[in-house]
Amino acid sequence: MANLSRTAKSGNNWTTAELGAYNMMHTSITQTDVCVMDYNESLLLLQDDERLTSMKDPEPQVIAEAIAAFAMNNMTRERKLDLQPRDAITFPALTMTGTTPPSTKPSKSFWAIEPSRTHPFFQLFVCVIFKNTWRSVSFTAASKWDASLLYHPIDLDLDAKIFGKQLVSLVHEGRYGAADRLRYRLMDGDVRIKQHTVYESAAIAALQLSDPEKRMSDFTAWSTLVPDKDSPCTTPHVFRDTRTALLLQGSPSLNLPLVERFGIITAAKGYRRYFPAIARVVASFAPNAKHIIKFFIEAGERATEYAHHFHPEEAMETSQWFRRAGVEISAHTGKLGVALDLLKLKRDFSMPDSTYELMLLKLLESQKQGGKGAPVTNPSNSVELIHKLQLRDARARRYLGGTNGKSTRQVNMEGPATLKHENKGATLS
Repeated sequence: MANLSRTAKSGNNWTTAELGAYNMMHTSITQTDVCVMDYNESLLLLQDDERLTSMKDPEPQVIAEAIAAFAMNNMTRERKLDLQPRDAITFPALTMTGTTPPSTKPSKSFWAIEPSRTHPFFQLFVCVIFKNTWRSVSFTAASKWDASLLYHPIDLDLDAKIFGKQLVSLVHEGRYGAADRLRYRLMDGDVRIKQHTVYESAAIAALQLSDPEKRMSDFTAWSTLVPDKDSPCTTPHVFRDTRTALLLQGSPSLNLPLVERFGIITAAKGYRRYFPAIARVVASFAPNAKHIIKFFIEAGERATEYAHHFHPEEAMETSQWFRRAGVEISAHTGKLGVALDLLKLKRDFSMPDSTYELMLLKLLESQKQGGKGAPVTNPSNSVELIHKLQLRDARARRYLGGTNGKSTRQVNMEGPATLKHENKGATLS
């Protein structure tokens, strides 16, 4: 077997810092006492690698490649590896002298390694590959940062504030893997986690996970812990960074489920200002009309529930605002069939004339274009229906004295029998 502990020799070109980092790497392998796999098996697999046994003093790049192969080969094991580079402590980089820089960047598929929440050992292998740059390889040792919190039993009878502070501290330090494991422990023990703005950064970090199910669950869990709009611990810019990450970077259409979840969460927390941008993405890229309508209905219901709890006097106005947003955004994105079906759904509020005028304008434009981009069965009949709906809303407003949403009285907006429409979405051609 190759001797993985290196000693200083005359003529070698490693600095003291490099040698220290190398030995620290070796120490992290040989002295780790917590392993997902059998310790001897894992060490044997690494030391038996031909690229290491064929040379007496392997270069850093060769070691990195061997570690990469070892980790990748073990990704399919029953217990997948799951520690992320940001959880580790990075030691001085080993400068690659006299070696050829890697021709390709590390594969993003390496993010498929999933946290097992039990093992700091494989942190070394993950970090080596992701810190493999054109000029250097950074070796990362398994650290002891979370031993007391995560690998030893914790007393859940202690004051919840203690665990809350520990969780906030981990997220502040960017140790999201450790924070995630602690959060699971607290949830399993039914410990209430107090909302905090710092948890938004953990939600954004979760977007980097490769497993779609875990990415969604972690993003949802951390985002839910962000303060509500009426919480005393909120700030003016809550969820702004999340909006940037999901809507202003990359391709939002590829992250449609996450965008939709973000829209529902922000609506349920009272942050309606983010909804129009989110809704435009959903209306533009959702697979079908039923999907779009379901999203708009759920967002409106969650927002109305929030208003009922914090501002009961604004509940009806909130319902109207979200329904109007759904209609107008659908119309602007060419989904006129969706917009029309949202108009026809049962509601206890009236829609403003400006919404009907927009719908009429878009329908007339679609008629001039021969129906292109307007998936409605019959544009002419739709225009007639919109006129009837607008007249019905005008009568309702007159009946309420023009208060439109400020009155506590509810109006039956089903209308005559010919306009009844069950809350099941649209049937579009």
